[in-house]
Amino acid sequence: MSRVTESAMPEQPSPTRSIEHFCEGETCFRTDPTNFRSTRHLTKDRTFLEKAGTFEFRTIAIEETIREPVNTFREFSQFIQRMPSHKAPGFSAVPADLFKQTPAPFQGRIHLLVNEILAGEYDCNQDLLMAKVNLIHKDQDIAILDHCSRPIALLNTIYQLINIIITSRLRRLSEKYAVMEGSQYGFRAHHGVQIVVQRAHWVQQQAMKESGTLIRIDLDFKNAFNSAGHSCLWLILRGLGVPDVEFLEDLYSNSWMKIQVGSECTAPIQLETGTVQGPILAPLLVDLFSNTLPRLLDATGITHGIRRTPQWNHAAFANDLSIYVYTVTDANKLLEVIHEFEFWSSLRISIPKSLATGAMYGTGSERRSEQAKIHVAKRKRDAGPDILNPQIQALGAMDEALDVDSTIQLSTKGQEAW
Repeated sequence: MSRVTESAMPEQPSPTRSIEHFCEGETCFRTDPTNFRSTRHLTKDRTFLEKAGTFEFRTIAIEETIREPVNTFREFSQFIQRMPSHKAPGFSAVPADLFKQTPAPFQGRIHLLVNEILAGEYDCNQDLLMAKVNLIHKDQDIAILDHCSRPIALLNTIYQLINIIITSRLRRLSEKYAVMEGSQYGFRAHHGVQIVVQRAHWVQQQAMKESGTLIRIDLDFKNAFNSAGHSCLWLILRGLGVPDVEFLEDLYSNSWMKIQVGSECTAPIQLETGTVQGPILAPLLVDLFSNTLPRLLDATGITHGIRRTPQWNHAAFANDLSIYVYTVTDANKLLEVIHEFEFWSSLRISIPKSLATGAMYGTGSERRSEQAKIHVAKRKRDAGPDILNPQIQALGAMDEALDVDSTIQLSTKGQEAW
């Protein structure tokens, strides 16, 4: 489909989504496309992102760059040592282990080539960016189904080394300027699933102490690495201030792959959506892309509502997202925000892997205690004053004293009259 035709395609109205889609026994409507569509040149409206102020805070400074040459050979050697060992190579058939053991003069020539690519003096051709894709089955019992396979790309060694350099610099900038939201725990240093579990445990324990209500909805995005539209990806990266997006765009626009089937490979296939799953750069791009969704959720001002604990409404781990709210109305509002981003970005939620759960702590005991208080008050009204109450006893003593004084006064008057 041509660029003009794609750009002129009218946007279909986005369907609604509510908590009922993730409850047991309910099935979601099936409006998701069965095949991926090209989104390379399809420009979408970013009004809802700007309205929420998504790109108005914590962005990378404009003077930063990720294309500066590697100045010293020592720094370049450190990048080589970061290459994974004992991994299958791409079509270059040169494993990373061989790069690590090559003599210094050979590594020096590779150093010059990498600096020329970073400086834009050498354009990467199709052969250099060609990836070999192996289909790794998720479940051996249903391995014959194509949709149950995960495509893993094996890059040429030079391209893999460039990815390591870009990822190292881009990750340093994203952490330096605090671009990543604190609620994102996937693919980040000093963040892990243990913190997510502990955070959820704390809010659940506090909900039990406060006798509150907590609704949790766990969402899983289907094929998150392969589904994101490129136009949306570059738009978000530019909004976050990521430098040299044109360089990343050129690399992905020229990226081709061949799928290995048995001992043969298919014809070259151009990467139209998503990121190449397998290289080290892909998780960071997915994190930056999905980082927009936590910012949209925070902009709603909705929280879990549990008292005496920090207020938040979600926790993210890579392509998994959990939202925590107090009422079903708040849950539906957050799901509408998520679905708007889902419809805009071409991501899709996997309904079978998503689930909504809820718990009301202490509601019945509170109701019983309130009713007990009402019954006690009613019994007190029916039985009259409580003679055991200290205040009632004090009032009775005062009345007795007044009675004694009045009796004395009456007897004195009688004596005077006599």
